[in-house]
Amino acid sequence: MSLDTFYSEIRRFLESPDPEVLIISGKWGVGKTFAWNTLLEEARRAGRIKLERYAYVSLFGLGSLEDVKGAVFQNTVGREQAGVAADISTLDSALKSATSGWRQGLSLVRSAVTDYAAIMDKIGFFTVRNQIVCIDDLERKSRSLDIRDVLGLISFLREQRGCKLVILLNDAQLGEDEGEFRAQLEKVADTAVQFEPTPEEAAKIGVDPGAPFADAFATHCTALGIVNIRTIKKIEKSALRLRE
Repeated sequence: MSLDTFYSEIRRFLESPDPEVLIISGKWGVGKTFAWNTLLEEARRAGRIKLERYAYVSLFGLGSLEDVKGAVFQNTVGREQAGVAADISTLDSALKSATSGWRQGLSLVRSAVTDYAAIMDKIGFFTVRNQIVCIDDLERKSRSLDIRDVLGLISFLREQRGCKLVILLNDAQLGEDEGEFRAQLEKVADTAVQFEPTPEEAAKIGVDPGAPFADAFATHCTALGIVNIRTIKKIEKSALRLRE
Protein backbone atom coordinates (compact mmCIF):
# COMPACT_ATOMS: atom_id res chain seq x y z
CA MET A 1 0.00 0.00 0.00
CA SER A 2 1.40 3.40 -0.99
CA LEU A 3 1.89 6.08 1.65
CA ASP A 4 -0.81 8.26 0.08
CA THR A 5 -3.33 5.40 0.15
CA PHE A 6 -2.42 4.60 3.74
CA TYR A 7 -2.87 8.22 4.80
CA SER A 8 -6.23 8.37 3.02
CA GLU A 9 -7.44 5.29 4.91
CA ILE A 10 -6.44 6.76 8.29
CA ARG A 11 -8.11 10.09 7.48
CA ARG A 12 -11.28 8.25 6.45
CA PHE A 13 -11.23 6.30 9.70
CA LEU A 14 -10.85 9.41 11.88
CA GLU A 15 -13.52 11.37 10.04
CA SER A 16 -16.19 8.66 10.18
CA PRO A 17 -18.48 8.16 13.22
CA ASP A 18 -19.24 4.53 12.38
CA PRO A 19 -17.99 1.79 14.76
CA GLU A 20 -15.24 -0.26 13.13
CA VAL A 21 -11.92 -2.02 13.70
CA LEU A 22 -8.84 -1.08 11.67
CA ILE A 23 -5.72 -3.28 11.89
CA ILE A 24 -2.38 -1.67 10.96
CA SER A 25 0.50 -4.12 10.82
CA GLY A 26 4.14 -3.61 9.97
CA LYS A 27 7.66 -4.36 11.15
CA TRP A 28 9.09 -2.78 14.27
CA GLY A 29 10.47 0.69 13.69
CA VAL A 30 8.81 1.40 10.32
CA GLY A 31 6.79 4.20 11.88
CA LYS A 32 3.27 2.82 12.40
CA THR A 33 2.73 4.71 15.66
CA PHE A 34 4.58 7.78 14.36
CA ALA A 35 2.40 7.92 11.24
CA TRP A 36 -0.80 7.35 13.24
CA ASN A 37 0.06 10.13 15.70
CA THR A 38 0.99 12.49 12.86
CA LEU A 39 -2.38 12.01 11.15
CA LEU A 40 -4.23 12.14 14.46
CA GLU A 41 -2.63 15.52 15.19
CA GLU A 42 -3.45 16.73 11.67
CA ALA A 43 -7.11 15.74 12.10
CA ARG A 44 -7.25 17.27 15.59
CA ARG A 45 -5.94 20.62 14.38
CA ALA A 46 -8.40 20.61 11.47
CA GLY A 47 -11.33 19.62 13.70
CA ARG A 48 -11.96 16.46 11.67
CA ILE A 49 -11.99 13.86 14.47
CA LYS A 50 -15.62 12.77 14.46
CA LEU A 51 -15.96 11.11 17.87
CA GLU A 52 -15.57 13.18 21.01
CA ARG A 53 -13.10 11.06 23.01
CA TYR A 54 -9.87 9.17 22.37
CA ALA A 55 -7.66 6.70 24.25
CA TYR A 56 -4.19 5.34 23.45
CA VAL A 57 -3.15 2.13 25.20
CA SER A 58 0.06 0.13 24.80
CA LEU A 59 -0.35 -3.53 25.75
CA PHE A 60 3.38 -3.79 26.51
CA GLY A 61 3.59 -5.50 29.89
CA LEU A 62 -0.16 -5.60 30.60
CA GLY A 63 -1.00 -8.94 32.20
CA SER A 64 -4.79 -9.17 32.39
CA LEU A 65 -7.95 -8.05 30.64
CA GLU A 66 -8.81 -5.94 33.70
CA ASP A 67 -5.48 -4.13 33.22
CA VAL A 68 -6.45 -3.39 29.63
CA LYS A 69 -9.91 -2.13 30.58
CA GLY A 70 -8.45 0.07 33.29
CA ALA A 71 -5.82 1.47 30.90
CA VAL A 72 -8.47 2.36 28.31
CA PHE A 73 -10.47 4.30 30.90
CA GLN A 74 -7.43 5.98 32.48
CA ASN A 75 -6.06 7.11 29.12
CA THR A 76 -9.30 8.48 27.71
CA VAL A 77 -9.09 12.18 26.81
CA GLY A 78 -11.29 14.61 24.91
CA ARG A 79 -10.69 14.85 21.17
CA GLU A 80 -9.14 18.30 21.64
CA GLN A 81 -6.40 16.52 23.64
CA ALA A 82 -6.03 13.53 21.32
CA GLY A 83 -2.37 12.58 21.08
CA VAL A 84 -1.51 14.22 24.42
CA ALA A 85 -0.32 11.90 27.18
CA ALA A 86 -3.01 11.32 29.80
CA ASP A 87 -2.36 12.71 33.29
CA ILE A 88 -4.26 13.38 36.49
CA SER A 89 -6.17 16.26 34.88
CA THR A 90 -7.41 14.13 31.98
CA LEU A 91 -8.35 11.35 34.41
CA ASP A 92 -10.36 13.90 36.38
CA SER A 93 -12.14 14.90 33.16
CA ALA A 94 -12.90 11.25 32.43
CA LEU A 95 -14.42 10.87 35.88
CA LYS A 96 -16.51 14.01 35.43
CA SER A 97 -17.86 12.63 32.15
CA ALA A 98 -19.64 9.94 34.15
CA THR A 99 -23.18 10.68 35.30
CA SER A 100 -23.78 12.17 38.73
CA GLY A 101 -25.20 8.83 39.79
CA TRP A 102 -21.93 7.07 38.99
CA ARG A 103 -19.97 9.73 40.88
CA GLN A 104 -22.18 9.22 43.94
CA GLY A 105 -21.59 5.51 43.60
CA LEU A 106 -17.83 6.08 43.51
CA SER A 107 -18.02 8.03 46.76
CA LEU A 108 -19.85 5.17 48.45
CA VAL A 109 -17.40 2.61 47.07
CA ARG A 110 -14.40 4.65 48.25
CA SER A 111 -15.70 4.63 51.81
CA ALA A 112 -16.48 0.91 51.74
CA VAL A 113 -13.41 -0.72 50.18
CA THR A 114 -9.67 -0.40 50.39
CA ASP A 115 -8.87 -1.20 46.75
CA TYR A 116 -10.60 1.92 45.49
CA ALA A 117 -8.40 2.29 42.39
CA ALA A 118 -9.39 -1.15 41.05
CA ILE A 119 -13.08 -0.51 41.70
CA MET A 120 -12.82 2.94 40.09
CA ASP A 121 -11.36 1.36 36.93
CA LYS A 122 -14.20 -1.16 36.80
CA ILE A 123 -16.86 1.51 37.15
CA GLY A 124 -14.98 3.92 34.89
CA PHE A 125 -14.92 1.35 32.09
CA PHE A 126 -18.70 1.68 31.87
CA THR A 127 -18.13 5.21 30.54
CA VAL A 128 -15.99 3.94 27.64
CA ARG A 129 -18.31 4.18 24.66
CA ASN A 130 -18.65 6.04 21.36
CA GLN A 131 -14.95 6.90 21.23
CA ILE A 132 -11.75 6.07 19.37
CA VAL A 133 -9.42 3.57 21.02
CA CYS A 134 -5.88 2.96 19.74
CA ILE A 135 -4.35 -0.30 20.97
CA ASP A 136 -0.61 -0.59 20.33
CA ASP A 137 2.00 -3.34 20.85
CA LEU A 138 -0.37 -6.31 20.69
CA GLU A 139 2.63 -8.57 20.09
CA ARG A 140 4.32 -7.29 23.28
CA LYS A 141 1.54 -8.18 25.71
CA SER A 142 2.33 -10.43 28.68
CA ARG A 143 1.92 -14.17 28.19
CA SER A 144 -0.72 -14.18 30.92
CA LEU A 145 -2.97 -12.02 28.73
CA ASP A 146 -4.87 -14.23 26.29
CA ILE A 147 -5.01 -12.79 22.77
CA ARG A 148 -8.51 -14.26 22.33
CA ASP A 149 -9.67 -12.18 25.31
CA VAL A 150 -8.09 -9.03 23.86
CA LEU A 151 -9.77 -9.57 20.50
CA GLY A 152 -13.04 -10.31 22.28
CA LEU A 153 -12.79 -7.00 24.14
CA ILE A 154 -12.08 -5.19 20.88
CA SER A 155 -15.15 -6.77 19.28
CA PHE A 156 -17.26 -5.89 22.34
CA LEU A 157 -16.20 -2.23 22.24
CA ARG A 158 -17.14 -1.99 18.57
CA GLU A 159 -20.43 -3.89 18.70
CA GLN A 160 -21.78 -2.98 22.14
CA ARG A 161 -20.13 0.37 22.91
CA GLY A 162 -20.09 2.01 19.47
CA CYS A 163 -16.30 2.50 19.48
CA LYS A 164 -13.83 2.82 16.64
CA LEU A 165 -10.65 0.84 17.28
CA VAL A 166 -7.29 0.92 15.57
CA ILE A 167 -4.85 -1.88 16.38
CA LEU A 168 -1.12 -1.33 15.73
CA LEU A 169 1.10 -4.42 15.71
CA ASN A 170 3.97 -6.33 14.19
CA ASP A 171 2.10 -9.46 13.12
CA ALA A 172 5.38 -11.21 12.27
CA GLN A 173 6.28 -11.20 15.99
CA LEU A 174 3.09 -12.69 17.44
CA GLY A 175 4.81 -16.00 18.10
CA GLU A 176 2.49 -18.66 19.50
CA ASP A 177 -0.44 -16.22 19.28
CA GLU A 178 -0.22 -15.93 15.49
CA GLY A 179 -2.54 -18.84 14.76
CA GLU A 180 -5.29 -17.54 17.04
CA PHE A 181 -4.86 -14.02 15.69
CA ARG A 182 -5.22 -15.21 12.08
CA ALA A 183 -8.23 -17.33 12.98
CA GLN A 184 -10.04 -14.40 14.62
CA LEU A 185 -8.90 -11.63 12.27
CA GLU A 186 -11.76 -11.95 9.77
CA LYS A 187 -14.34 -11.90 12.58
CA VAL A 188 -12.84 -8.89 14.35
CA ALA A 189 -11.32 -6.60 11.71
CA ASP A 190 -13.30 -4.51 9.27
CA THR A 191 -10.14 -3.33 7.48
CA ALA A 192 -6.54 -4.58 7.67
CA VAL A 193 -3.64 -2.71 6.09
CA GLN A 194 0.09 -3.42 5.90
CA PHE A 195 2.37 -0.45 6.50
CA GLU A 196 5.49 -1.00 4.43
CA PRO A 197 6.99 2.36 3.42
CA THR A 198 9.57 2.49 0.65
CA PRO A 199 12.94 4.11 1.45
CA GLU A 200 11.68 7.31 -0.21
CA GLU A 201 8.50 7.26 1.88
CA ALA A 202 10.41 6.45 5.08
CA ALA A 203 12.66 9.46 4.50
CA LYS A 204 9.58 11.62 3.91
CA ILE A 205 8.14 10.45 7.24
CA GLY A 206 11.28 10.38 9.34
CA VAL A 207 13.46 13.28 8.21
CA ASP A 208 12.68 16.59 9.89
CA PRO A 209 12.22 19.08 7.01
CA GLY A 210 13.46 21.81 9.34
CA ALA A 211 16.86 20.20 9.84
CA PRO A 212 19.69 22.21 8.22
CA PHE A 213 20.80 19.21 6.18
CA ALA A 214 17.34 17.73 5.52
CA ASP A 215 17.56 17.35 1.74
CA ALA A 216 20.99 15.72 1.74
CA PHE A 217 20.09 13.53 4.69
CA ALA A 218 16.91 12.28 2.98
CA THR A 219 18.88 11.53 -0.18
CA HIS A 220 21.45 9.45 1.73
CA CYS A 221 18.80 7.57 3.74
CA THR A 222 17.02 6.69 0.51
CA ALA A 223 20.25 5.59 -1.19
CA LEU A 224 21.01 3.31 1.78
CA GLY A 225 17.52 1.82 1.62
CA ILE A 226 16.64 2.66 5.23
CA VAL A 227 12.96 2.04 6.03
CA ASN A 228 13.21 2.01 9.83
CA ILE A 229 11.94 5.39 11.09
CA ARG A 230 13.53 4.83 14.49
CA THR A 231 16.91 4.39 12.82
CA ILE A 232 16.43 7.55 10.75
CA LYS A 233 15.59 9.58 13.87
CA LYS A 234 18.63 8.22 15.74
CA ILE A 235 20.96 9.11 12.86
CA GLU A 236 19.37 12.55 12.57
CA LYS A 237 19.85 13.22 16.28
CA SER A 238 23.50 12.14 16.13
CA ALA A 239 24.10 14.24 13.00
CA LEU A 240 22.68 17.33 14.69
CA ARG A 241 24.97 16.81 17.68
CA LEU A 242 27.98 16.31 15.40
CA ARG A 243 27.11 19.46 13.49
CA GLU A 244 27.12 21.46 16.74
